[in-house]
Amino acid sequence: MDARDEETGRSVLALRTRDKTEILASISLRSFARGDRRAALSLLLDRAASLGRAEFVCGLIEQLNIPGPVPDRDKAELFPALLKAVLTLPDAERAGALKTIANRLMIIAGGRCDHARAMLETACAEARTADQHRKLILYPAVCRLFGMLPEGDRLDGLSRVLSGMDAVPDGLRPNMVVDLVRHLHGFPRADQAAGTTALLEAIGQLPKEIRGLGLEVVARQVPRLHPTERRAAFAQVIAAISAISGPQQVRPLHELGTMLHALQRPADRVETFDRLLDVATQHSRNTNAEHLKVLANALRWIDEPYCKARFDALLEHVGHLSPEHRAGPLAAMRDRIDDLRIANRAAGRAALLKAGRDMADVAPGGRVHGRAVL
Repeated sequence: MDARDEETGRSVLALRTRDKTEILASISLRSFARGDRRAALSLLLDRAASLGRAEFVCGLIEQLNIPGPVPDRDKAELFPALLKAVLTLPDAERAGALKTIANRLMIIAGGRCDHARAMLETACAEARTADQHRKLILYPAVCRLFGMLPEGDRLDGLSRVLSGMDAVPDGLRPNMVVDLVRHLHGFPRADQAAGTTALLEAIGQLPKEIRGLGLEVVARQVPRLHPTERRAAFAQVIAAISAISGPQQVRPLHELGTMLHALQRPADRVETFDRLLDVATQHSRNTNAEHLKVLANALRWIDEPYCKARFDALLEHVGHLSPEHRAGPLAAMRDRIDDLRIANRAAGRAALLKAGRDMADVAPGGRVHGRAVL
């Protein structure tokens, strides 16, 4: 007999959605025999998708986040069903669930990084239309998921993420771009040039006062690229550096100057050094002095017969500085004398001594800012 409530007409045996949720959420996968857990999980995920209740779905996520109860293979094969259940949740709960999965994807998805692409696509779509609060939850998850992509998916993944950058909150965008840059070395060799170009364009869209920070991070990645891609990457980054203000150039130029040894061919080092020198003489005397000091230290990576000509070119540019700005570059050049061919060292020392005397003419005692010139 199917007894029914007189007022509602519903079966008195029918459970309310809340009651169903509480009962289903209380089921532990460990309570099933190991061979039955896949079938039980599949059934629970189907019910979770139909109910769309956060406590039920999040409870399943917590159970899948524990290594052991469900074999990785079963987790991986049923992951699409979990994602389907997550997408039935209300907006706020959906964002939190996606973040939780992103943070523990390798465990929840059974060690299958190929699921990162589906997760990235879902998180990007969610973040684009989310309110401000949910964006702050979802975009860090997007960056984390991007770092989990298999090599072959990285360029497409980067394109997907960058295409939605206009929706990223202003305060979050710089950190997000920097996070993406840190994964550049993980691109396949064939995609590294395109990835570098795309990221430099993204940095160019950042507020002017923080572009230097982004370029500094890119500069650190260049030596980690495939050896055949480094020369072009150096050139790309130098061109981007030349487009920002002088004070912001110092740190990214310093990174590149200290990494010249990452270029395997001496001719590539010389070409890159010359490009750096061109950038180093574009701005104010104070900024130029910082750049020239960096390049003086970079002479260690320039082999003869190229080193002497670069030494002379640096010294000429130092001579154009006001006397109070010459001390730092000259001291750095003095430290590089031994990098010259033996036959050129005497001439190098003489040139530095002359520059030092020129400074002493305007700085009593042969000192500038209290420091001995040579």
